[in-house]
Amino acid sequence: MPHAIVIHSLIEGIGGAEKVGLYTARALADLGYKVTLVTHARAGLEPLARDIGMDLATARILDPGTSLVEETVYKLLGGRAAEYRRLIAARRALVLLETLDYDLSIESQSNIPFPADIAYIHFPVLARRLVYGAGGPLRRFYDWLSRKQAVGVSWPRQAQLLAVNSEWTRGLVRRVYGRPACVLHPPVETRATPRDKENIAVTVSRFTPEKKLESILSIAPSLRGLGLKLIVLGSVHGRSSRRYFEELRRKSSSLESIELIANPPREEVEDNLARARFYIHPPFIEHFGIAVAEAAQLGAIPLVYRDGGAWTDIASKIDGRLGYGNIGEVPSILSSIVSTPGLEERLREKSMRVGNTFRYSVFRGRLASLVELLGNTCPE
Repeated sequence: MPHAIVIHSLIEGIGGAEKVGLYTARALADLGYKVTLVTHARAGLEPLARDIGMDLATARILDPGTSLVEETVYKLLGGRAAEYRRLIAARRALVLLETLDYDLSIESQSNIPFPADIAYIHFPVLARRLVYGAGGPLRRFYDWLSRKQAVGVSWPRQAQLLAVNSEWTRGLVRRVYGRPACVLHPPVETRATPRDKENIAVTVSRFTPEKKLESILSIAPSLRGLGLKLIVLGSVHGRSSRRYFEELRRKSSSLESIELIANPPREEVEDNLARARFYIHPPFIEHFGIAVAEAAQLGAIPLVYRDGGAWTDIASKIDGRLGYGNIGEVPSILSSIVSTPGLEERLREKSMRVGNTFRYSVFRGRLASLVELLGNTCPE
């Protein structure tokens, strides 16, 4: 039996990137590999495995460990500078990798051309300033630390093959790393099924300032005019997130047409998407947009910001009218959809077809084809 190593060096939560790492391990086991998962998992590994339906007994788990200095850095930074913390863990994972015998290695977290057979990139480390701007002094300092770690881990040796989560990310990788990459969309699995639609629009997002959820709240009165209630669900983690959530709740307290739900169970998120007529994503550039794909699978027609992978790889594949440049355009887009006979149902059917192209079975088959491509380059 061939032996595969999957490196996801730091599992702290149950986010999209972490799901890709564990889904990769699950897919390789399904493809006949004996799998070793290299991770310094904190609290996230077991709930993540339960969420994606993976039996951890099918994989050997190796912890590359940390030094006292590294543990101190993790504790001091807390949830800040996640990119830098993951690169520290990736460097230690690389040291462990060099002591192992294996037939295939895949790294799924560091967002650099990590020296494995395949490196999966969600958003390239060196592109943050290019896409989001320089930011304040602390943000610039964290970026400098990340770039320094990235160069130390992945230059001059680099991955044989780069995989990315969207066509949008592929263009960015070509721009900042100067290499072609193969698109391997994240696996998106919803357990619910589309239901009879109710007059609601849903947003799923972390409650953090960069997601710009206050802009979604600003259109709630206009949505009410269309007969729609807005439900915003997402995680609240840490003090700054809690403060942001409480601020949004105060601002929306006088609005009958909006409901904010913090840390809902997975079943509640899917239930709301299954009942929703529409899904409205915040004006934030997503590298892929798992929540958008989930909404599409469950028949909630997604409207997204006209940039990033959520646009290029999901919403634009459904219909070019589902993108906005300014959140204020959303009510008029919705009004046009609901006033055109038959259009809403056609968009809903197309949403589900596009959403189902991201299922786990598709991911597993595409991963198998990338393994066969090793030794060659991704087509442009």
